[in-house]
Parts: sequence; structure tokens; C-alpha cells
Amino acid sequence: MLKRVAAHWLVIGGEKALPCAGVAVDSAGVVTEIFSLADARFEPAETTFVDGFVAPFLADVSAVEPDGLKVFLLTCAAKFDASIRVGSPAQLFNYFISEGGQVVATSLDGLLMNK
Repeated sequence: MLKRVAAHWLVIGGEKALPCAGVAVDSAGVVTEIFSLADARFEPAETTFVDGFVAPFLADVSAVEPDGLKVFLLTCAAKFDASIRVGSPAQLFNYFISEGGQVVATSLDGLLMNK
């Protein structure tokens, strides 16, 4: 069974983020598809949309300003050599700005785990 998650931005590697994009992950945690919401003729079925960014790594965001989040995540992707690739396993995290204006990072494992 596939699980899909989409976000405002999908960080797929160092210096590369796709706007309004998503990823499909199979029951083994392997990426089966990367897709653009802009190219979809219809809303993808059973896709959870999360605010902010989805990235394949967890980084300390305690000192990150909200307006610098995109540059921070792209720099981290390059530094960690982290990417989202079809056919490869991925552990995904959601980065978003809280109502209080803080950058927050959460794991998407619970959302993507098949039960």
C-alpha cells in the first residue's frame, strides 16, 4: 500500500526543492514516485498535504529564522548529502512555521507507516 504526502516545498537534494510537490512511499519505506501538484490534472488520491517543507533529514532548527528556512534546508541537504530518489528508502521530515513564529521539525514516520 502506498502512502503519499505533499507540501508547499519538497527538498529532493542539495540546492534543489520542488514547489507544490509530493512523494509516494511504499510499505517498505521506499520512494516510488515524486510528483508535482501543478502537473496533476486531479488531486492525487489519498495524499496528505502538510504545511511548509518535506525533507529527507532532521536538522537542528533552534537558531533558524522563518524567512531563512528554505536556504537553511537546501544547505543542509547538500551538507548531509541527503536526497529523495525514486527506488531508494527515505526517512522524511516536515519543517513548518508554528503560529508563534518558530520553525518546527517533525518526523513523518507515523504518517507514512502502513498499518
